[in-house]
This record gives sequence, C-alpha cells and structure tokens, in this order.
Amino acid sequence: MKAKRKSIFGWGNVFANYHFGDFMQDAWLPLTVASILLIVAQVNDVNLFEQLENVLDIGIAIIPSMVALIVAAYTIMFSFILGEKVSEIKEKDGGKEFVQSINSSFAMCLLVSIVTIIVIVFVKCICSMDLGVEPTLANVINSAAYFLACFLLTYSVFILIGIVIDIYNSGQTSLL
Repeated sequence: MKAKRKSIFGWGNVFANYHFGDFMQDAWLPLTVASILLIVAQVNDVNLFEQLENVLDIGIAIIPSMVALIVAAYTIMFSFILGEKVSEIKEKDGGKEFVQSINSSFAMCLLVSIVTIIVIVFVKCICSMDLGVEPTLANVINSAAYFLACFLLTYSVFILIGIVIDIYNSGQTSLL
C-alpha cells in the first residue's frame, strides 16, 4: 500500500512541528499563574465578575499590539528564511527541522494570540449583557471565565519568550 504523502503546508504541518510537549512546556507557567490568581481571588472572596472585566480590558488593550509585534517579527524572520544562509543551514543535519520549528513557533504564537482575542471579545460581550444568573451558577461561570481569560492572556505573553529565543537562534546561525 502506498503511504499518503504529508503536506508541508497548513495547520496540520504546524501541529506536526509544534507537539503537545511543546505546548505543555509553554503552558505550565501560565496554568500556574492562572490557578494562583483564581485561588487568591476565591480565598479572599474577591468579586470575580469585576476581576474578570479587568482581565478582559487588559487583554483587549495589549493582545492586538502583541499580534502586530509578532507579525513584524515574523516578517523579519521570513526575510531571514529566504536568505542564502538559511539555504546552507537547510542542507545540514537538522537544518530543515530547525527552520520548520521556528516557522511553527511563530504560527502557534499567532494562533494563540488570535484565539485569545476572539475569546476575550466574546466573553467581554457576554459580560456587557448583564445577564441575571443564579448566584451559585454565576460564581462557577465567572470562575471558569476568569481562569480561562487569565490563562490565555498569560499564555499569549509567555509564548513570546519562545519567539525571542527563536529570533536569537536565527541570529546565531549567521555564526555557522
């Protein structure tokens, strides 16, 4: 039987190069931060609805700028990828995988930031509806939304650390 050829394009390839282990490596600190923030809020009986609105406002203020920064950095990286030095690197052992890894990291960073914007705007719209919900259910919903917003926001920020490393590593290739 002939094996189906795997495309080097599209999200399938991005996810093939950015594994679950990579996600967990990037997500453990944001998960910890979001958990701590939720626990502190619960223990201190903080109004989670107000805190949720604060986190949403912060996200709406900074995530679009982060997306612009990521796209600008990726544009610089793309010009590097098209350069002669990368052609030499791709011919070496692990070179092609290195370039794919960098490409996938940028794509995932953009995806996470875009998902964060979509979720934050969606939750902000629901918050502004001022729906009357039974208090216990409202607390559960607010807790879940607060945790999700904190996680996505911190994940979007912390994943930039990986992008900085990718930019550095790309610059280091000029020494090869």
